[in-house]
Amino acid sequence: MKQSQLKDNLLLATYAILLIFLLFNYQMVLGKLSWLVDIIKPFLYGFVLAYLLNRPFVFFQRKVFEPLLKKYPKGQKFSRLLALLATYLAVFVVIASLFSVILPQLVKSAYTLVENVQANLSTFQSIANEIASRLGIDNQIWEWAGNYWEKIWVSLTSALAENLPEMVNTAVGIGAGVANFFVSFVVSIYLLTGKEKLIAQTKKLLYALLPHPLAVKLHHIGKMADATFGGFITGQMTDAAILGCLCFVSMTLLKMPYALLASVIVGITNMIPFFGPFIGAIPCTFIILVNDPMKAVWFVILMVVLQQIDGNIISPRVVGNSVGLSGLWVLFAILVGGSLFGLPGMMIGLPTFAVIYNLISGWTYNRLRQKKLDPDSPETPPPCEEK
Repeated sequence: MKQSQLKDNLLLATYAILLIFLLFNYQMVLGKLSWLVDIIKPFLYGFVLAYLLNRPFVFFQRKVFEPLLKKYPKGQKFSRLLALLATYLAVFVVIASLFSVILPQLVKSAYTLVENVQANLSTFQSIANEIASRLGIDNQIWEWAGNYWEKIWVSLTSALAENLPEMVNTAVGIGAGVANFFVSFVVSIYLLTGKEKLIAQTKKLLYALLPHPLAVKLHHIGKMADATFGGFITGQMTDAAILGCLCFVSMTLLKMPYALLASVIVGITNMIPFFGPFIGAIPCTFIILVNDPMKAVWFVILMVVLQQIDGNIISPRVVGNSVGLSGLWVLFAILVGGSLFGLPGMMIGLPTFAVIYNLISGWTYNRLRQKKLDPDSPETPPPCEEK
């Protein structure tokens, strides 16, 4: 047996043994992977935070501070430091503003809900009785519905009391999450300030460990993924901010309650493709319903109008064709990502699938060209004409 063939057989046997071991011990392997992920989770969060802040960091550095400090000998060094401070200061201001808006209004909404639930039930029942009398429906149906709703409310209250220990555990988990956030915060600072060196080291390691064609291919995939994710995230954030402002202005003109709270929720959830508007509109409708049922109806109509404006006018111009997928694949990517990873999966599923889709499209195109078939033909590709 030749030495090269022996080497291939040994690699194949090693792969088979490793695969069998993983199949028979998958629970242990998953447990170890979960343990490893918990350890490196702050670093993963720090990488995500640094990636999200990289574009505003570059904007502050190259568009604001470098032109101002270009005459000074150490202007570039100080421009990086000032850009870092400006980026995190902007993030802090945005987060503090959101919490100062959301938390007080959430507490106020909860108190309003508890205090007015009985009065609203009576109002709903009187409206239902009036509708029933006009339509000739037996009032007992509506009375039964009202009594059933009261039973549901009592059940929800008792369930809340029973689940108080779980809420305490959740609070403890939130405390641990805050600690991880601060570690992630520090990691993101190191990544932003030393990203050029880290990228250069990664490239050197990539080309040193892998064959040159494979290293070039992985480098190309990384650049494509960065362009896809960066364009998608920037576009979605801009689109969400515009829609949130439009929602606030419209609700203020229509004198709807909780305009600022609802606009913040609608804007944030609009970053989730396809399902985001529905996810944000449902709790907002419920909050407004507690205060004024008729205004809740107008809010639903307003959301439908704003989503039509966003989907047909704003989003195509702001987000553009950053992912390059049809509606069917967009829905598929969101559903798969959401089923695997929840809300974060719904947000990253679309650009992730866009990268995979582009890779498969490029591979298909090249294979068809190698077989001398026309890759641009909408039907069965005919042979390419020889040039």
